[in-house]
Amino acid sequence: KKVSEFIGKTTNNVAEYTALLRGLELSKEFNADEIEIKCDSKLMVNQLKKKWKVKSPNLKPLYQKVRLLLSAYRKVNLIHVPRSIIKAADKLVNKAINSSLDKDVEVHFVEEETESTLF
Repeated sequence: KKVSEFIGKTTNNVAEYTALLRGLELSKEFNADEIEIKCDSKLMVNQLKKKWKVKSPNLKPLYQKVRLLLSAYRKVNLIHVPRSIIKAADKLVNKAINSSLDKDVEVHFVEEETESTLF
């Protein structure tokens, strides 16, 4: 599925967590026991791997929801992909930022740089 939604004025970190939450909610329909997440946010990757603390009060509830959804999977692969590589994702974000309408937008991930297992 392809999703883009307007979430209002917020920080990029809240937007990253919100996007991951939406993706995890949509992924439930596949009943998979493993998931691979590609993300360009070092902050989110390190927080989810429990290397960095979640200090922002705006991020704490989002972080907790993401961790809860991830706990349903037997295996979680979290892959950090530099922003320059995932230009398609940036296009999706920009469309969402510039529009208050929900739109379907196709996203293609082309390369991955670093892979790590979260669980």
